[in-house]
Amino acid sequence: MIHYISLLLLFFSNCSIALMSVDQQSNISSVCTVTTTVQYFSIARFEDDNFVVGALNDKRHARILDVDGHEQDFEEMNFPCKKYKPGESKCTYIRSSNTVVVTDVNDNSLNIYDIPARRRISIKDEKTQRPSDVCACPDGTLFITSLGTNTLIQMSSQGKFLKSLSVDMENPFAVGVSQDGRKVALANDIVGEKTVLKVFLIKNV
Repeated sequence: MIHYISLLLLFFSNCSIALMSVDQQSNISSVCTVTTTVQYFSIARFEDDNFVVGALNDKRHARILDVDGHEQDFEEMNFPCKKYKPGESKCTYIRSSNTVVVTDVNDNSLNIYDIPARRRISIKDEKTQRPSDVCACPDGTLFITSLGTNTLIQMSSQGKFLKSLSVDMENPFAVGVSQDGRKVALANDIVGEKTVLKVFLIKNV
């Protein structure tokens, strides 16, 4: 098992993912580059050396990828018959509940796939307008960035609203959480302007 935090680098021309390691001093080094059969736009830890990756231009919205480049489908999931372009969807995985979560920016929805139950829960709420990214916390809850409200939303693994956090940022596009669930990093996406990265301390998580 490789002990590292994975960062996703996308090379749209040749379908590859670069996995990087980050040490305690925030030094970044290359682990490997994995060649894939389709393009991916998001990545989350699955188990051991496997990841859940969000596919572009493919009806299989989430797949499993290992560090050797082997790709596997979630046969238990019945994904909607649609394909996503860059920026339209991202996904994550909740290990404690064996659940995959996929955002849909244009549909204003958060889709929660309970793998053991073979059930999909689709969340559409005014609090999560245009959900761009989602990440799983160590306690099994979710953080979702809302482009429509410029806020960070916390939900349960079943889609129950927990709290809304003002982030003083336009177009919060990407979110990541620390291993202890106490810090959340946000990055925005504004055409023609530099990307802003902010780190927030979350209390009572």
